[in-house]
Amino acid sequence: MFDYFDRPAAIDPTETLSLNQEKLSSGYVQELWEKAVSRLETDPEGAITASRTVIEATCKFILEKKAIPINGNPDLTRLFKMTANSLSLAP
Repeated sequence: MFDYFDRPAAIDPTETLSLNQEKLSSGYVQELWEKAVSRLETDPEGAITASRTVIEATCKFILEKKAIPINGNPDLTRLFKMTANSLSLAP
C-alpha cells in the first residue's frame, strides 16, 4: 500500500477528487494538507474543509478498494466508522 501512495502523480488540486489510482496519491494528499495548513491563519473554515476532504477521500478510497458499498452520501463520521471497521481498527 505504501508503494502505491509513494508513486508520483501530476494532480491539479482544483480538480474534483476522483477515487481512482491516478488521482489519489501521497502527492495529492500532501497538496491538500498543505492547502489546509496554509489557510489556518487566514481562512480557518477553509482549513477545516480541506482537512475533511483529505479524510473523506482516503476513507472512500479504502472502502472502494475493499469493495465495500457506500450507500447514499454518508457523513464523515459514518465513513470513518465504516473504514475503521473494514480495517479492523480498535478505538
